[in-house]
Amino acid sequence: MNAFRRTLGLLLLGLFVAPALTARADVTVPAIFGDHMVLQQETDAPVWGWAAAEESVTVTGSWNDAVVETVADDRGRWSVRLPTPSAGGPFALRVTGRNTIAFDDVMIGEVWLCSGQSNMEWPVSAARGGAGEIAGADHPRIRLFTVENTVAAMPRSNCNGTWSRCTPETVRSF
Repeated sequence: MNAFRRTLGLLLLGLFVAPALTARADVTVPAIFGDHMVLQQETDAPVWGWAAAEESVTVTGSWNDAVVETVADDRGRWSVRLPTPSAGGPFALRVTGRNTIAFDDVMIGEVWLCSGQSNMEWPVSAARGGAGEIAGADHPRIRLFTVENTVAAMPRSNCNGTWSRCTPETVRSF
């Protein structure tokens, strides 16, 4: 009788705990996607992230109500290619699964990736004539994504970083 009660107890516990563990996984994206971001113009821009396995994901750009749909694979990974127009903005980008992630002040333009030189970390505030550059840095359509310095033995699927608009308040650390 004790074995029966123990088995019944474990079965009942499983009925309550298992759904709580698997019931929901919010759709997420890496840090490279955020408010003030820039997407490459006139291309099929990659957008990717994670969700529950087999979850439907929709990505919408407000520039022409471009909508792309996909389904997360059995490990919860998903990716789409979102058509982008010529340079412009600001726009909005929405990623929707069981939840919605909304990004605002998104620009479409040229995206340049720069890395590898220690002098790239020299901030405008430390440069000769930096004070004048800071005072005149009212270029909010220019954006910078700064990635936190870190060491990793293996490639990573995400990073810590933030997007900033070029303004006198933010350019000091550009």
